[in-house]
Amino acid sequence: SDVQVKEIGYTQQAALTTGKVDAIVGFSNNEAVQFGLAGFATRSLPIASGTVPLVGASLITTADYAKANPEVVRAVVAGTLAGITTTVADPDHALEVSTTYVPGLSEASAQTAAKATLTATNALWTTADGKVDGSFDAAQWSDMADFMAAQGLTGERVDPTPAFSNAYLG
Repeated sequence: SDVQVKEIGYTQQAALTTGKVDAIVGFSNNEAVQFGLAGFATRSLPIASGTVPLVGASLITTADYAKANPEVVRAVVAGTLAGITTTVADPDHALEVSTTYVPGLSEASAQTAAKATLTATNALWTTADGKVDGSFDAAQWSDMADFMAAQGLTGERVDPTPAFSNAYLG
C-alpha cells in the first residue's frame, strides 16, 4: 500500500511541518486554522466526495439517565445552548472571560489563535441564517447511517433513531 498510518498523538502541526508525515487528520476549525496562522500552506481534503452528512459534536448521555433525570438533562442542554448563543453573539467577550480559565490565553499570540479558532467554530455552531438552534435533523442522522454503511464503517445499516432526541430542548 502507498499509505502508512502513523500514530502521532496530538502533534499534527509538528508532525506535518517537520515532514514526519505527509498528511494529518484534523478539524476544519482547529488544525486548518492553526496551520494558516503559522504561515504553513495546507490543503484540506474532504473525507468523501460530495456532501458528507456527519452529525457534529453533541451532548451525550444514556437514555436511562435522560428518562430518570429529564430536568437535569434539560438544564444542561439549555445551559450549553445559552453559552454557545452568547459566544456566537459576542466572541470577544467569550475570549475575555476564557482568559480567567485558560492559562496563557491572555498572551497576544494565543488570543489571535483562539479568536481564529472561535470564528471557525462559530460557523459550525450556527444554522445557515446565523442562529444557534441545537436541534437534531432526523434526515441528517439517517443520511449519516446510510453513508457509514456504504463506506463499510458499520457491519450493516444502523437505525439512528434511538441515538438522538430533541425532547430536551427548551
